[in-house]
Formats: sequence, structure tokens, C-alpha cells
Amino acid sequence: MHWYLTDGLHWYLTDVLHWYLTDVLHWYLTDLSHWYLTDVLLWYLTDVLHWYLTDVLHWYLTDVLHWYLTDVLLWYLTDGILWYLTHLSHWYLTGLMFWYLTAVLYWYLTDLLLWYLKDLSHWYLTDLSHCYLKDVSHWYLTDVSFWYLTDVLHWYLTYLLHCYVTDVLLW
Repeated sequence: MHWYLTDGLHWYLTDVLHWYLTDVLHWYLTDLSHWYLTDVLLWYLTDVLHWYLTDVLHWYLTDVLHWYLTDVLLWYLTDGILWYLTHLSHWYLTGLMFWYLTAVLYWYLTDLLLWYLKDLSHWYLTDLSHCYLKDVSHWYLTDVSFWYLTDVLHWYLTYLLHCYVTDVLLW
């Protein structure tokens, strides 16, 4: 107990409290607060805010907005719309319509109708009609009629009548 009252309390009151009151508080009040008040706040107020207010805002207000208001909007209002109104509509009204009126209609009126009137009708009037008049009618008049007159009638007159006369009547 004697040690506690003498050495322990003495050690606590002198060394620990002295260390706390002098070294720790001194360090906190002087070094740490000085560092905070000068270095951190100064860095924040000068460097960060200065960077934000000058560089970032300046960049935004001048470069970005200037780029947007002049280059983008100017391009859109002049070049984009002008390009649309001149080039695209010009292409539509001249190129596409000209292509339609000349190429498609020309193809329809000349090539398709000419093919129909010339080639198809020629094929119909010459080849098909010729085939019908010559080949089919010839086949009908010669082969079918000849077959009918010779083979069918011959069979009827000879075999059928012969069978009737000989087999039925004579039987």
C-alpha cells in the first residue's frame, strides 16, 4: 500500500499527468491544431477552392459552355439543319425523284413494255401460234385423225364386226 500511495500516485501525478498535460495537450494544441488550421484549412481554402473556383468553374463556364453554345448549337443550327435542308432535301428532290422518274419509269415504259409488246407478243404470235397451228393441228389432223381413221375404224370394222358376224351370228 505504501508503494501505491507514494510511488504509484507520484508516478501518476508527475509522469502520466505531466506527459498528458504537457506533451499530449501541447502537441494537440500546437502542432496538430496548427497543422489543421494552417496546412489543412489553408490547403482547402487556397488550393482546393482556388482550383474549383478558377480551374473547374472557369473550364466549365468558358470551355464547356462556350463549346456547347458556339460549336454544338452553331453547328446544329447552321450546319446540321442547313445540311438537312440543302443536301438531304436536294438529294431527295433531285437524286431520288430524278432516279425514280427517269430510271424506274424509263425502265417500265421502255424495257418492260417493249419486252412485253415485242418479245412476249412475238413469242405468242409466232412461236406459240406457230406451234399450235403447225404442230398441234398437224398432230391432230394427221396423227390423231389418221390413228382414228385407220386403227380405230379398222379395228371396229374388222375385229368387232368380224367377231359379231362370225361368232355371234354363226353360233
